[in-house]
Amino acid sequence: LVGGDDDAIALGEPVGQVGHPARLVRQALRADPPLAHLTLDVLPVSARTVELHGWVASRADRTLAARVARGVPGLDTIINCILVHGEDDFNSPEDSTASA
Repeated sequence: LVGGDDDAIALGEPVGQVGHPARLVRQALRADPPLAHLTLDVLPVSARTVELHGWVASRADRTLAARVARGVPGLDTIINCILVHGEDDFNSPEDSTASA
């Protein structure tokens, strides 16, 4: 799901389950003031597992997003794939010479 539209059905999300934990996680992330401005995607993996995706400015933001997600009832597993600007977007010297 791109853009966090609560009415859209993400890949793998069971149709007709308005209360699916992925939707509840999206709502919880938007309701948390330090995270509300971030564009984070919540992808349902199974009925009780979600993946978090997106870019944040700090490790603290990544940790906070996972903590907020863990607070949502009905989830067994949170897969945190959130990346941190300045750490996870590093280009190796080989990458920079290949584009020159």
